[in-house]
Parts: sequence; C-alpha cells; structure tokens
Amino acid sequence: MRYLPRLLNDREFFQELNSALENIKKPNEKLTLKIEHFLYRASCVLYSLERMYSAEQASVNIVRSYIKQIKFPDNGRISVSVEPLFEVYSQIPAALSQLVNMQNLLLEIFQGLFEIKKSVPASFRKAVTNGLTKYGFDKYTSTLVSAYWEKNGLLIRNLRDLNEHYIALVDHTFFSYTKDPGQILVLLPDNPETKSGDKFLYKNELDAYETIANGLIHLDALVSMVLEKLEYKPKRFESSLYMGHMGSLEEEQERTLGLMITITKVEKTESGSKLHLDTVEIQQIIPAREGAGNIAVRKLKTDSEIDKS
Repeated sequence: MRYLPRLLNDREFFQELNSALENIKKPNEKLTLKIEHFLYRASCVLYSLERMYSAEQASVNIVRSYIKQIKFPDNGRISVSVEPLFEVYSQIPAALSQLVNMQNLLLEIFQGLFEIKKSVPASFRKAVTNGLTKYGFDKYTSTLVSAYWEKNGLLIRNLRDLNEHYIALVDHTFFSYTKDPGQILVLLPDNPETKSGDKFLYKNELDAYETIANGLIHLDALVSMVLEKLEYKPKRFESSLYMGHMGSLEEEQERTLGLMITITKVEKTESGSKLHLDTVEIQQIIPAREGAGNIAVRKLKTDSEIDKS
C-alpha cells in the first residue's frame, strides 16, 4: 500500500488520478510510480491533518481545566504551552514539505499524461516562472497551473522554505476563547517571503491547520480541472498491496505473500474501542497441475473469531 484509500475517499481527493492509473494509454511504470508517490504524499498530508486536529482538541481540553480562572483579554486570546501542541508543531514542517513535493511531482505527472517530450524543470517554481507553454503544454493547462501558483502554490512554497531554512513557524500560538469550547490557533505569516521575523504580518490570520488543508484543496482542484481535459472521471480508490519486494515466485513453495487489512469500522466499547477488519491474504501456492496459477487469495478471520467459532 503506497497510499491510504480511506483518507483519499473520505475527502474525495485526487480521484481522477485513480482513473489515470487504470487508463494510461501505454504501459508506463515510471508514470504509474510517480502517480502512486503523489498519492502517498497526499495521504501523508491528510494523516498529518488528522493528528494535528486530535492534538489541538487534546490541548483545548487540557486548557479548559482552568477556564474559570483565566482572565481573557478583549480579543479572547492567551499564549499557551501544553505538551500535545508539539504534535501539531511536528506535523507542520512535514505537511508543508509534502505539499511542495506534490507540486514538483505534479508537473512530471502532467508531462507523462499529456505525452510531452520536452524536458520540464524539476522545480515547480522554475517551470511556472518560465511559463509551461515553453515546454510544450497547451495554453489552457499553463493558465490553470499559473492561477494555482498565484492563488496558493507560491504561499505554500514560501512557507515551506521559511520553516525549513530560516525559522520554526510555531511562535504565534494562541488559545482562543470567544465561544465554547475554544480553539488552538497556530498562525503563519502572511508574507513568509520576507524571511524576517520582525517584518512578518498576521493580518490574514493564516491558521496552520487551515492553511495546510487549503493547500491540498487547491492542488485537488488543479488536478481535477487539468485531468478533465483528458476525460478522466473521478473514481474511488480501493485497497492495494505492493509485493515487488517479496522475491521471485519461481521456486515452488507455499507461503503468505502479504495481508491487505482494511479497517471498516471503529466501534466504541466500555473497555475502549473495537476494530472491525476486512482482511485478504495473498498466498503463493504450489500449482495443482502443470500450467496452473501459483497465486491464491482468501478472506481471513481474526484468530479470536476462529477460536470463538
């Protein structure tokens, strides 16, 4: 599994790329790999957002233990330091870096899908600055990519560069209490290109969680509009399993090659939670007769389910 179907499907992100994976005109392992790596990075960002949300909620709940004693200023904001916040802080650079990696990969994916032969820069910034028509892209695609860059892509790139090379983007953190239950705000600068802390502006109130989520939303919109031109329709992702590292199937043997486990439901119980699992085993088997296949698939129950039956 190179990406997480549940997260991508829940938010209906990048589903046109799933159609592209199934309908690439010519077998193209490099292009397939680039699309799967793009989806892997998208899954990483979505996973980071889930962790940020949970950590922010945990932080809010801790601060609320003292809510009756806090004397809030007129704007309802105080500075706060609480351990779960570091989970948020740790995900910000990871998510911003993945969004920038997705930008760079996307040009290579578009190049492959449009079958453009000219060399395209590895840097999204450089390609957009020069204009995509220079590399063989049509004007429609070039216009869409430039619009994305101006509206959101450049901001994400500058925030990533600032966080990675100059300063950690965690200093402007507040607990905001204007209504129950309150919220955590980690504000990012409006003008990260200045690279100077004393010149940063925060008029737009760019919350880290929302900024990262919007980065994905804008990328998804770009993918949808560009792939619509190639007539790729949205298609939900299904679970998959990569087994290229499991070695050759030439030697006759019986073995489990892999398990594909999907969490279908999380049920709350008195003792905690119960996972409902849908599991498929992929096996290498000894063929029953000459010329027969040596791969078998079967559904699995958990050991405890078998013991109870």
